[in-house]
This record gives sequence, C-alpha cells and structure tokens, in this order.
Amino acid sequence: MLTQEQNTIVYLMLLNGFLFLGLNRVAHAVVNPGPKGSKRRGYALIVSALAVLCVQQEYRALFFFAVAPATAAKILLGGFVIPVLFLSLAYYRIQKKRALTRILHERKDGIAPPCKGGRGDSCHYC
Repeated sequence: MLTQEQNTIVYLMLLNGFLFLGLNRVAHAVVNPGPKGSKRRGYALIVSALAVLCVQQEYRALFFFAVAPATAAKILLGGFVIPVLFLSLAYYRIQKKRALTRILHERKDGIAPPCKGGRGDSCHYC
C-alpha cells in the first residue's frame, strides 16, 4: 500500500503525462490547422481547456507538499508548460518545413510522391 505522499507523486506523474500529450496536440493543431471547415481548432480548444484543468490539479497537488504558491507557479509554468509547448511548436514547424521541402524536391525532380490509393512507387501520378 502506498502512502499519501506516494499517491500524490503518482497523481502528479499521471497529470504530467496528460499535460504533455495535450500540449503536443495543441502545438500540432496550431502549426497544422487543417483545411477550411476542419474541426481541428475546436478540438485544440477543448484539449487546451483540459490542459488548464491538469495544471490546476497539479497546482493543488503541489500545495500538498507545502510548496509556496509563487514557487508552484514557477515550477509548473517555467519548468514544464512553457518549455514543452515551445519545443513542440518548434518540432512541428521543423517537421512541416521538411515535409514541404521534400515534396518540392520530388516534384522538381519529376518523382511523384506516393499516393494513398496507389502502389507507392514513382511510376504513376495521382
């Protein structure tokens, strides 16, 4: 059986995992918003609201360990939320730029990118 402190640490780790996944999803939706009429931005707003809920729960859990409110805010925002969000934004921007340059080079060289319904080789165009 775990003690109350150990349960709180496990709860904080679980919330950090949810928050990490949520921030990655929001960053992906910001960099790749989708076509007009896409629901991706709406889902990103829902995920960001859930991320705020996770941050609030982590803030409360840090109070259990007698962490000062200002220190808890610095730990959560400066130590996790802002770095993860900015790193995720940078990652998805780099990924998008590489994909676009690869497609441009393939078109310039006369090689067709693989299509969803085809064989995936460069002998046909969709």
